[in-house]
Amino acid sequence: YQRRVHGLILGNRTPCFVGSVVSCLEHQLFCSGRCRGDYFLRRNASSVRRQVFQLDRGVCRECRLDVHGLCVQLRSVADDRRAEVLAKEAPGFLAHDTLVEAMTSNPTEGLGWQADHIVPVWAGGGECGLDNLQTLCAACHRAKTSQEATQRSQAGSQPREKPEAT
Repeated sequence: YQRRVHGLILGNRTPCFVGSVVSCLEHQLFCSGRCRGDYFLRRNASSVRRQVFQLDRGVCRECRLDVHGLCVQLRSVADDRRAEVLAKEAPGFLAHDTLVEAMTSNPTEGLGWQADHIVPVWAGGGECGLDNLQTLCAACHRAKTSQEATQRSQAGSQPREKPEAT
């Protein structure tokens, strides 16, 4: 019923167990706050973002940029100064023209950081809980996504092993 991928436990939602006793099933109300959080983590993108924000407080785990603070700062300065602040505080964003345009015209956290799967969904990380999610600023997320696309493409082009004849 459980399986491990890259050290993470997958498929541990329904039913919940306390010891060897089933404490709740999916069609019932939740047995605990953790159970409720796990449920919404798998069904609601805004709940995922809220839970990841509670863990990381809007700070990118890769480059340590405080994206939450950056958005607050950008909203507090005049529109014509936002590009200057962005260049000073988040130089990694400058490589992405569309990101600079978006963050200077409407600096929101939804544009500035992403809830990222540490183990990619395509590699089995989609069924994990919060332990497989992290905050990445938009620039780091784009770089990681590009790298993972290359890895996935290379993995797909590798010849598959033929099953042994019996």
